[in-house]
Amino acid sequence: MIKHLRMLCTLLCLFVIHCNVLAAKDGNNVREITLATTKWCPYTCFESRKEFGVVGLYINKLLSAYGIKLSIDSYPWSRAIRLAENRMVDGLLTATHSEAPGLIFSQSAVASYQMCFYTLKVNKWQFNGELDFDTNTLAVIKDYSYEQSLDAYIKNNSKVIALFGSDATERLIRLLLSGRADIIAVDKLVLNYVSANKSIDVSNIKDVGCLAKSNFYLALAPTIANKLLLNKLDGDLILKENKDFFNSLVSKIYQQ
Repeated sequence: MIKHLRMLCTLLCLFVIHCNVLAAKDGNNVREITLATTKWCPYTCFESRKEFGVVGLYINKLLSAYGIKLSIDSYPWSRAIRLAENRMVDGLLTATHSEAPGLIFSQSAVASYQMCFYTLKVNKWQFNGELDFDTNTLAVIKDYSYEQSLDAYIKNNSKVIALFGSDATERLIRLLLSGRADIIAVDKLVLNYVSANKSIDVSNIKDVGCLAKSNFYLALAPTIANKLLLNKLDGDLILKENKDFFNSLVSKIYQQ
């Protein structure tokens, strides 16, 4: 009886594989994955003619080579993480390991970002490598991964203002300009992009020091299919031609 069941299972597996091969040959076996992200322009955008952002365009190009259709949904960052960890979506378009430890990550980085501290020009505080903000009030975006030591500081200090929502970066800048926060932590490229596209005058803001650059990765739900996909993408992400393509997308941002 057991022998017959094993034979039946083997035949069933062969039948399924055969059907998948035929579907692939017919062009009907197109996989679609949905990745969650947040509005983090220019890396991930959801504005007119910029629906994907530079990272979305980049990952879409890589996935299309494998016949995979990419869909991207935008949420406040905390919700995007929850959806990915609860498998309501297939993963996160950009993430660090500390943000979503329940997911599996590409070994190769998609790109890097750099968080810097900004104050009003009248503020004398400077970042010297120590997380000593004196009497200044720090404002950040909730659940973002900045850098290990700063993440720990944010977690253990109730006086830190943590904003959330799809327009958090814009609100963070306006919070600083209004004097309701003394220091904000923002990626350089993001601050420049948001201030330019939202017509925010940042002439009274200054860069007072930056953290080390950090990498971000593609993060997917822990399935066999996703592990295989990430293995393939790891090879693509280190290719010079693909890195050059990503850098060309970033360069276009500065030309706008």
